[in-house]
Amino acid sequence: MLTSLFGDLGPLNEPPGRGRRKGADTPPADFAATAILESTATEVNDRGQMVDKHTRDLSVVGSPAEAIRQHLAETRADLEGPTAPAVAQEEHRASDAAAAPAPRKVDAPLGGLDGGRLYRALSQLMQLEGILGCCAVDASTGLVLQAERAADAPDLPLELAAATHTEVLRAHRRLAGPMGTADRVEEIIVSQGPRHQVLRTLSDRPEVFLLAVLDKQRTNLALARFKIMEAEKSLG
Repeated sequence: MLTSLFGDLGPLNEPPGRGRRKGADTPPADFAATAILESTATEVNDRGQMVDKHTRDLSVVGSPAEAIRQHLAETRADLEGPTAPAVAQEEHRASDAAAAPAPRKVDAPLGGLDGGRLYRALSQLMQLEGILGCCAVDASTGLVLQAERAADAPDLPLELAAATHTEVLRAHRRLAGPMGTADRVEEIIVSQGPRHQVLRTLSDRPEVFLLAVLDKQRTNLALARFKIMEAEKSLG
């Protein structure tokens, strides 16, 4: 007995649905599809020639999907590879890729510093008593590379402080020549109102500096300067 898309194929005088008996020892039959598709149609092609189209017989045993795949494999060879529009599209993409300019090299983030080491250094500074916030700053642009703020100072304007101290550092560097000191500016301390602001440049990367904002009443300034120096050395 064969099973087709239209049901069981049994004897003509056997009622439908009785082709497979319960308790039969024989294994269930696989799907089988047999069709005789033979026809001839005469058409005129683009060149004005008469063409007879003949549909070949199809006989497939297996799943319905396999039957369709085999039929397409035998009758539609153009489906085996990419179609002409797809090939043209790929060629167009390849030409666009070849014509596109090479991507511009982007400078390394964090001023060339390792992100993990920088995070650890700032996190250790935040353990200081009375510290409100700290950050690493790119002295060439005044942009903050990474920042940490205390829980009681979430709105501390570190970006504004970084830009301001960048100008202060530039002014001290311009003054170094006339003052006869060619050494790098190591540290700048600004005390204003209830706060200290400590700037310390990195010895290995003079275009990067650390900035810490401290509460005067709660911070030991000498200890804070020592911890900031340690953080600077850990990034060297």
